[in-house]
Amino acid sequence: MSQSNIPSESPIPALVNWSLFDDPSIVQQCRDALRNDGAMKIPNFATSDGLNLLKDEIQSCPYNESKQHYTAWQDQGDARYPSNHPRNYKMHSSAGFVGRKSLQQTQRQLGVSIYEDDRMIQFLSSVANKQLYRSEDANGSVYSYRITSHHNPPWHFDESPYTAILYLQNSEGGGEFDFVPWCRPSQSKDDIKGHEIVRQVL
Repeated sequence: MSQSNIPSESPIPALVNWSLFDDPSIVQQCRDALRNDGAMKIPNFATSDGLNLLKDEIQSCPYNESKQHYTAWQDQGDARYPSNHPRNYKMHSSAGFVGRKSLQQTQRQLGVSIYEDDRMIQFLSSVANKQLYRSEDANGSVYSYRITSHHNPPWHFDESPYTAILYLQNSEGGGEFDFVPWCRPSQSKDDIKGHEIVRQVL
């Protein structure tokens, strides 16, 4: 009896250049940028194969048309403040949302694998000079946005002190990413300085 020839799954090409994390100069550049500018970036972190594979994975996933109306703090405001107060200024938000639960249903779970790789959290902790931890949100700890011309993700405060973003594709038009460094003096939604920053930005 001859053994059946069962084709094995082809190996996954390298998604990202993990070796960049081992370069002391890059670590220091990221530390300096985070300290001075409030954000840092690592060019060429994702490989060309990785970009294509990750985009294909996300495009294969079902996604929700997320439509919301909320404040810069991603909530419904605070009745203790007047309706025209920055704390109650609401914006329309829309985006195609692919949550972790959908990403985990993919065959290879490529995006989730990067998030769960210890090298990622170790590098980010080293750059931040403090121990960081992964989010425990069942669907929002790692996710993707699919943004098209009819979507409008507005300016907002992130819910976590640190956020890591992997850009997979440049926008064909518009799509400007507006980052305002040092715009959140504290986590408190009652911070007067935070209110004033929202008034100036929005």
